[in-house]
Order: sequence, then structure tokens, then C-alpha cells
Amino acid sequence: MVWPRAKTLEVMASAGVGRAVAWLAEQQGRAADTAEPVAALVSRLIDIWPVDDSHSGGSGGAGTVRLFPEFGDGEEVATSAESVRAEMLRLLAAEGDATLGVRFLDRVVRAHYGGGEHDALLAVVELIGPSAAGKFLPDFVREHFASLAKDNLTLLREVGELGTQPPEFESDLDGLRQAVAAAAGLD
Repeated sequence: MVWPRAKTLEVMASAGVGRAVAWLAEQQGRAADTAEPVAALVSRLIDIWPVDDSHSGGSGGAGTVRLFPEFGDGEEVATSAESVRAEMLRLLAAEGDATLGVRFLDRVVRAHYGGGEHDALLAVVELIGPSAAGKFLPDFVREHFASLAKDNLTLLREVGELGTQPPEFESDLDGLRQAVAAAAGLD
């Protein structure tokens, strides 16, 4: 199948956002050879990320699929929604664009966080800096409090260790830590 080069991201995403993320990671690795800046591609992918990303890899289930198996030993692509979001978070951290990081956190992670993206999320929280982290984290933790209390406590502890929170966020962070710990029975 042949398609215009400018539409490659959309074609990949139509086969599953996990395939588009894997393709983007490949483009990031050879950024000097890409026709369009990787940051622009990342921005477009955030814009077209599916509202329901539960079938992110395109196969409908967890595991891996081969990207372009018809070309031999194609790259393996994660297919669980959490692993695809984690891979995108790693790509964002490597790209180093805080604005894109905030957009992805607000548009995708806030709505779909499952806990499996924890380590990659931490890198993006560090990337976006104290002010943006201070705006994102309190509501994010409250939204995911009931279902992921232990994950939230771990996230808050590790964010505190990063030292990325602004002083005005510290009291809110301490209150959230205490509330999460109490709900998780860890106090």
C-alpha cells in the first residue's frame, strides 16, 4: 500500500496508536532524516489520540505485535493501553518539550491513567517543571485516588524526591500524601 509521506502518522495511528508511537520513536532516533520535525509529529499524535485508548495497539489485547512483519524482523510494538501510554511518555521525555508533555498529561494521561505508566510519568512530571506539575498533580491524584491509592502515594513520594514542586504546592502535596496513605491503609 502506498500513501503520501505526510500522512504516515495518520496511517500508522489508524492501525493502532501503539503502532504510531513505535513509528514516532523510530523517527525520533533518526530525527535528522525526517521531513517533519519530530515535535510536530508528536503534537499531531496527541491531537489524534483516541478518546478510548483501551485498544491502543490495534490488536485489541495486551502483548506485542510486529510493526511491518512483512519486511522481515519488524520492530515489536507494545499493545496494552498502559504500555503504549508509557512508551509515549518516554518519547515525550526524550523529546524534551515541556509544552507537549503538559498537553499529553492533560489530554490523555489524566483521562486514562492505569498505574502502569508510573515510571515514565515521573520523567514527564520532571520535564514539565514545578509550576506545571503543581497545576497537574493535585487534580490528577484526586481523580485517580479511589482506584489507585497506592500508586498515587508512590507517585507523590517520588515527585517529592525530584524536588520539582514549587513552594506553594508543598502544603497541598503533603495533604495529598496523607490522604492517599490513609485511604491505602499505609499510614
